[in-house]
Amino acid sequence: MIIPTKALDRYALYRDLVNACLVSRQDRMGAYEQWRNYYLWGSSLDSEPAVYNKIEPAIDLFTSFVFAGETTKFAIELGDTVDFDVHGTKVDPMKTRLNTNWHRWNTDIVFSGGLDWSCAFGSMILKFVVRGNRLVPYLIEPHNFGVLNESVAFLDDQEAFCHSYTVGVSAFKRMISDHPRRHEIEESVAKSMRATVHDGPAGVQRILMSTFPMAGTGESAGRVNNLYGVTERYRARVSEETVEMRELWVWNDAINDYQIANIDSGGTTIYDRRNFFMESEHPCVMVTPVWQYDYIWGRSMIDGLINLQDLREVRLAQIRELLDRQVKPPTSQKGQWQGPPDEIAYAMQVFGAGVSTSDPTADFKAWYPNVPQDTFTEVREIDAMFDEKTGLPRVMQGKGESGVRSRSQTSELARLGSSRTKKKAYTLEDALEKIGYLMVRGMQTYDDRPMIQRDHEGKVVGKFIAEQFPRDFICKVDGHSSSPIFVEDHKQLSFDLFQARAIDRRELIDAVDPPNKQQLQQGLRIMEKREVAAQQAQAQAEEKKERLKLLK
Repeated sequence: MIIPTKALDRYALYRDLVNACLVSRQDRMGAYEQWRNYYLWGSSLDSEPAVYNKIEPAIDLFTSFVFAGETTKFAIELGDTVDFDVHGTKVDPMKTRLNTNWHRWNTDIVFSGGLDWSCAFGSMILKFVVRGNRLVPYLIEPHNFGVLNESVAFLDDQEAFCHSYTVGVSAFKRMISDHPRRHEIEESVAKSMRATVHDGPAGVQRILMSTFPMAGTGESAGRVNNLYGVTERYRARVSEETVEMRELWVWNDAINDYQIANIDSGGTTIYDRRNFFMESEHPCVMVTPVWQYDYIWGRSMIDGLINLQDLREVRLAQIRELLDRQVKPPTSQKGQWQGPPDEIAYAMQVFGAGVSTSDPTADFKAWYPNVPQDTFTEVREIDAMFDEKTGLPRVMQGKGESGVRSRSQTSELARLGSSRTKKKAYTLEDALEKIGYLMVRGMQTYDDRPMIQRDHEGKVVGKFIAEQFPRDFICKVDGHSSSPIFVEDHKQLSFDLFQARAIDRRELIDAVDPPNKQQLQQGLRIMEKREVAAQQAQAQAEEKKERLKLLK
């Protein structure tokens, strides 16, 4: 994109791009609120929470099959422009630090949470922020994010995208404390917040008003308290006053890199800077379990489960009413009784109560409903539809199937039944690999801690820092380890390779990743030294015997 050099034209372009990126925000907001409510409560926004929310455990089961942060391991592969003989011994230390930072920076936990909510919303955005020598991951809801062209399915192909966020007043003042237009910006922000006090979309409770003094009035803008109902549970309530901001990323053809503009909600450009994250890289990764080629936000898995949840809730309500009538059935009375009919009916249903009548023809009858034996059959069929919709058949959930008796048959059925789930796991690996790539690039840019370089025999041959690692590389999820579906197959393959002598014991420990891995590798080095010493002693003994034979 060609960005004008004149300030007024430049800022006008930024405002237009922000509006273009967020043009669908209001339209998407209603759908996101509905999906959120169904995910948490199993009901629509205007309904009471469901008796049993089947959607939440269905999504939880699905995500537990396609991702496990603890077993996820990254591998680094050098490109064809890199001399492996020179840089090959640097790969293992870089891979070790990458996998350590994956857990140390809590990226595994953040990605897991993002995956859960991406199943509800269709997508979530994981964004890295630089803090010292590390990258801190945060999650962005899709209604706080916008792109220039929603029909382009990949974020890296967008010419511009925008992140809408809120910042505390104290943090905002600290952010602009050295700005040459500080007073002008404060007045502009205060005006914009007063102007948009009633324009906030429903559900975005974190977009609050600023408490900056209003220009010319001496008044302060306050906050509007919203009713705290069922739909507001599990939402953060921030007492600190905040300011709404926009962070716009635009690809600048003139510098072949991103241009970053920070703009307040009123359209005032506060900062206009060249990419300060990493050269030619942006910090956002989209997590989209159900990808769609012409819609960047993907498809919500919950959207396909809502009708099943509603149907299930209707059937449960009907069954509950039927069983309630079985416990307290409707009654009918005939003849003359002493007392009001409603009190007589109540007394006849109370243990130990009694009523009297002088009418020999009097009769009291309870009308018990007929409860079919297959009352819950349809509910079980609906549950089976949930399993079919999420791609998790019974055999994958550890539940038996009729006609299956042998272990090998069960394993084969589980392997064949996991095809759809594996497809989703493969899709998620792309996001994980982009995260791994950004983490390595972050180490190259911000982390100057040295790493130990060893040769193939384990001897220390030097030290290097991440910046000295080649830039031509890719990150891969090692052995599809991000999904528990592949873990057992990966372990079995590792043992097969070890039996075939394609890998050694140290590589087997890396592949299997057992508990106390470091101690096992250290113990293996000691064991190998002892084995080498024993072999040398045996060879010397054999040589001594041969010499004695020759002397005799």
